Amino acid sequence: MPPSKAAPDLITHGPLWLTLAADARSLAEEETQELAVRFGILIILALVVPGILVSGPVLAGDDTPGSQAGIGITATGETVEYELAVSSTAGGKVTVPGEGTFTYAAGTHVDLAATADEGFLFVNWTGDVETVDDVASAATTITMLDRYAITANFEEAREVEAQEFELAINSTAGGSVTVPAEGTFVYQEGSEVDLEATPEEGFEFLAWTGDADTIDDVEAAATTMVVEDHHAITATFQGVHPVARVNWGLIAGIIGAVVVVTVAVLLVRRRKAG
Repeated sequence: MPPSKAAPDLITHGPLWLTLAADARSLAEEETQELAVRFGILIILALVVPGILVSGPVLAGDDTPGSQAGIGITATGETVEYELAVSSTAGGKVTVPGEGTFTYAAGTHVDLAATADEGFLFVNWTGDVETVDDVASAATTITMLDRYAITANFEEAREVEAQEFELAINSTAGGSVTVPAEGTFVYQEGSEVDLEATPEEGFEFLAWTGDADTIDDVEAAATTMVVEDHHAITATFQGVHPVARVNWGLIAGIIGAVVVVTVAVLLVRRRKAG
């Protein structure tokens, strides 16, 4: 009986199956260990990361939990706080909240007030002014959304000389301007000037004409005007036409005479006719 062909295959390949089985077991063990390591890392991160996000890191030089030294941000529990540094230039000071460094919770609206010294004027707020409500106002607010450093600026007040303007006054025939008179006068801008026009006999005042936009009442002979620019005005007059008066006595006398004459004529004619 010839030897079986399957036997050599079993003998030849038997060790290979054993090797494969051993390799599979080794691979499964390695995968199990790797999965265990990964799972452990995930557990550690789940426990540690939330604490870092809420409390923040503890930096060298600061033993306060959750404080970030040197950057003006403090987080304690669920509250985030920011620093606000306030200063001013020469010529005034910040009275609210004062000058220095202050800490506020995120989102806080902080009142600001700057007061100028005598002889100085407030100019504006500069620095980290993105959330300042009005940088040109001495009294305003800032919203704390980050750490900020702001400065109130002042400048020396300069005396401004009032501008002067000319007022030329004249009149037409029939009268004259008695207050302030006729001619050219110089007044500071904004001055209020009394005006008065007087008509001659047989004339009456009509109106003020010319640059009369600031005259209080152009139809009044006595009025006022405000000097805001160079002005030239004229008082105008017109003649008064006399009203005819009826002489009723004369008319009655004429009528009476006509009646008497008519009656006399009639009597004469009757006598002649008789």
